[in-house]
Amino acid sequence: MLTTFARIDRFELIFSILLASLLIILAYKTTFGKNGYFNYQKELTKLQIMKEANREKVSENVKIATIVNDLKANYKAGRHSDIIEENARFQYNLHKPGEIIYRFSKEK
Repeated sequence: MLTTFARIDRFELIFSILLASLLIILAYKTTFGKNGYFNYQKELTKLQIMKEANREKVSENVKIATIVNDLKANYKAGRHSDIIEENARFQYNLHKPGEIIYRFSKEK
């Protein structure tokens, strides 16, 4: 009768060791594995950075769309030569012959 209790104790010991090792492996995989907690946090920060960059690009696209719509409206109104001249003056610092341009700097 004493041998049956010793067998059960050994079985429980082996079963407990296997169960504990399985739990340790699962905890390790959950925390440090490919889709673990730390990897999730890293990907979450990447996602937030991408969302911020996307917001900046969307606002930039809205500004560009506004400029394009203004250019189209002015072109339809027959003022396309004025648009070309304005862009040449402000973007490329061009001027007409004999024209003097004054630039004022902002003082801080």
